[in-house]
Parts: sequence; structure tokens; C-alpha cells
Amino acid sequence: MKKRLIASVLVLCCMLAAAANAAPALTDGKVTGWMAESGYPEMQDEEGTVIRLPIAADDILGIKEGRMICLTKDGQILSVGRDGYLAVRDADAEALAEQPFRLDEEKLTAGDAVISEHACAAAADGSLLYYAEKDAAGIFYLRVTPLQATEIQADAGSREANAFALSGRAVTEPMSLTVTQEALTLTAADHRVFVMNLITGEVTEYPAVSADTAAACLANGMLYRYTRTEDGKWVTESATAPAGTVQ
Repeated sequence: MKKRLIASVLVLCCMLAAAANAAPALTDGKVTGWMAESGYPEMQDEEGTVIRLPIAADDILGIKEGRMICLTKDGQILSVGRDGYLAVRDADAEALAEQPFRLDEEKLTAGDAVISEHACAAAADGSLLYYAEKDAAGIFYLRVTPLQATEIQADAGSREANAFALSGRAVTEPMSLTVTQEALTLTAADHRVFVMNLITGEVTEYPAVSADTAAACLANGMLYRYTRTEDGKWVTESATAPAGTVQ
């Protein structure tokens, strides 16, 4: 009974941690996990190998040590790696409580540091924090900053250089931000989607397809759009080959 109680508390901790940084796609800069069709999460490792979790999930809770950790619809915490091995990892729940950032109302913090008092969306990829904030004139801007106080090498044309080049870019009012190894994706309040490719540096606009789109991501060459239920769960709305207007 005691073990069951501890497990339940850990699951609850995971759910609360996920809610703080809720996103349908997560990356640590090497491994990317995202919600694919019919609620089945997929994971792509740094070598490009894609694994699909054979069990539908409610949330991707985190990426840890090369493994994607998910909360299944029956409340289990499952971990999947390149070998496809599934395991219940209650210990991972404690580690997931240490989130790289927290967005509470408009206050964005990373650890003890206050990053912004006027942020409206944020995402992180293990080394960089991406966020959108509104200035006094009501204009929204993207910001990109290191998660930790360490110098990040950004050679010309590199993923890091393309990421930093986005900082200070004026954007349409955002509803959400997601980041994968491929791209930073902004879903606007008017449900348009803007994909900022971190590999090529291109920015592509995609028209709104419905009034329910709440988030999107570019993963494994596909553009995924998501809706969100009243209780905060992400549902895959569509998965299509990207075909938008390059800005």
C-alpha cells in the first residue's frame, strides 16, 4: 500500500511538472520527443533513428539521459530509448521536478533567475531558452538566451547561430512555442503557424487550418498541429508534409 501511495505521489509530481512547461514536443538538444498520430509519442535520437511508443500517452513529461519519459492514459510512467525498451521509472519523476524554466502568468524564471516579467510563451532545448515577450508598445518579440551562464559557441551557419539570430525578431502575438532539434515553432493567437528552421535559418509561415490549433511543431520532417483539451492534454490535430510561404 505504501509503495502504491509513493508511486501515485510521484505520478502527480510528474503531471504537475509537465503542466508547468506543457508542450506537445520536447528536446534536450539531442533527443526529441513529440506527440504523433492517434496519441502515440515518437522519439528521434541524435543519429536520426525514430522510435514510436506502442502505447498511447497523455503527455511527454521529459527527456532524460537519452530516453523519452511519458505519462500513459492509465497513469503509468514509461521510459523509452533507442532500443525501444519500456520500463516504469518512478525515479525519473523526481528528476523531472527540476524543470529548466517556469512560466507563471507572465513571469519567466530559470532556476533562481528572473528572465522576463512580460513573457507569454517559452520553450527550451537543453542549452537555450526561447521566449516571447510583449514590450510597452504592445509589440511581441522573440528572445533567445542561454539557460545557464555559460558561453555557447555559435559558428556561422550553425544551429546555435541560427537560433541567436531569431532573438529580437518581432512576431505575431503567440499562443505557444515549441522547439525540436529541427525548429522553433510559434503558433499565433490567430492560429497561423510560423516555423523557424534552426538548421537552415529559414522562417516559413503556414496558414491557419482551424480555430482549434493551439500548438505545432516540426519533427522528423513533418509539421504537426495540436489542439488542447479542457484538462490540458494535447491532441494531434494533423500531420502533414510542410508546404508554407518562406518569409
